[in-house]
Amino acid sequence: MVPPPGVAARHNTPYAQPLPYLTYRTKVKVGFGTTTTTTMRAATPLHHRQEYTTHTARVGASSVTEHRVARRTTRRGSGSTGAVLLALVSLLLLAYIVHNNAPVTTATTTTKIFAVVAVGAAVLFLHAASRSVLYPESLTPLPALGVQLATARGLSLLGATIPLSTARRFVPLSELSTVVIHEGLVRFNVRFYLGIVRRGDVVVAFDEVHPLLEVLKEVYHATREELFDEYDEGDE
Repeated sequence: MVPPPGVAARHNTPYAQPLPYLTYRTKVKVGFGTTTTTTMRAATPLHHRQEYTTHTARVGASSVTEHRVARRTTRRGSGSTGAVLLALVSLLLLAYIVHNNAPVTTATTTTKIFAVVAVGAAVLFLHAASRSVLYPESLTPLPALGVQLATARGLSLLGATIPLSTARRFVPLSELSTVVIHEGLVRFNVRFYLGIVRRGDVVVAFDEVHPLLEVLKEVYHATREELFDEYDEGDE
């Protein structure tokens, strides 16, 4: 099968040599309370940009591709581990005082107050840390339907990640005007962003991970191909 113009040019590889991919099985929701197992094909379209991956699944006679972009660098010292350790030490200290029925003195009262304050501070810090984005943000163009955006949040503890919530937003094709790459000012820095233009507003994709321009171009062209049958001719 001969590809549409621009598909091979954008990847800068002959169409006869497909990109390396990894096949895996995963569970997906197909309805309320219903899940099914499907085969996903993961690939890295830009070999020098490992933070950008695509995950494709067959849906009937067609396929759907999810574009995931992770942070290029891992944030150090997010504080999740320290907050958990502080809360555990404070709780153990409180349990020790209560279990041993320590006499009420200025020292024990001060210790109790410190432990309670430390637990409260740790809980508040954990809540704030749990809002950080740990997983790749994703964009999934759905032909004839629209675009779905997803952002997963959770905690990072001792190098492990704990998912807590996933926020999804669907933009129906009937409300979508176009897809653009534009420039914006973020904390005195000019950044490129991928915008889903709706009636009256713009939905910014990958707003947390801030991917590079070449990654945005790849997702931009892939999204326009799926939604508008518009193929890149390689004239960047």
